[in-house]
Amino acid sequence: MERQYWDSLGDDFEDVFDVTGRDRIGVLKRAVVRYGRGARVAADYGCGIGRTLPLLAARFRQVHALEFAPRLLAIARDHCSEFSNVAFHRTDLTRSTSGVSGVQLGVCVNVLLSPDRSRRRAILRTMRRSLARRSHLILVVPSLESALFTNSRLVEWNRRAGLRGAELLREALAASGRAARDLFAEGVLDAGGVRTRHYLREEAVVALQNAGYEPIEVRKVEYAWSSQFHRPPKWMRAPLPWDWLLVARPV
Repeated sequence: MERQYWDSLGDDFEDVFDVTGRDRIGVLKRAVVRYGRGARVAADYGCGIGRTLPLLAARFRQVHALEFAPRLLAIARDHCSEFSNVAFHRTDLTRSTSGVSGVQLGVCVNVLLSPDRSRRRAILRTMRRSLARRSHLILVVPSLESALFTNSRLVEWNRRAGLRGAELLREALAASGRAARDLFAEGVLDAGGVRTRHYLREEAVVALQNAGYEPIEVRKVEYAWSSQFHRPPKWMRAPLPWDWLLVARPV
């Protein structure tokens, strides 16, 4: 079911998940440069259509691109046709990395999205087994704090537009029923019709620790408000929405 969903996005995947392109001040790029210094082998775990692969291919001797959905993997191949140092692997990261090992810098961008805790934990542990000693993993995950802040900005927008009462919550996060249980018990929110795991900063840190990593840095990857709203008002400025970027090493 998940493979069919990601495959169905096809070319639209870039617009929905282009973290590399929307990263306002290049936090992800700087992390790759800093923690990849001296490394030769990199991996993009869950590469999607390959938006992060050129960043890696230009800096490492060997890059492994791992993806479950065959159509996305095919698009990634096309995007990276100019690079001869990228090897593509169709694999289910909950089970294996298709024999990939000795990775010195791993990148995993918005892959740990499943509401299923066991799947997320399995992916973290599978990646860890493929990492070399003294390696680093750069992990990007959706921020729950940012989602709640974005919701509050929407409510304020509605207020300034003259809405009152229940109308203030127009298009805002649902406050009752299954949506509320998903949010408060599991950090799961609806993202484009898909139940998607979001993380408190501390939750992401603990998830890495529980999977056998030592977190060493946490940063925000900030985006413009236009990534969240169509034609946001001019008063909607900083603070901006963000994902969490965490750097960790296997222990």
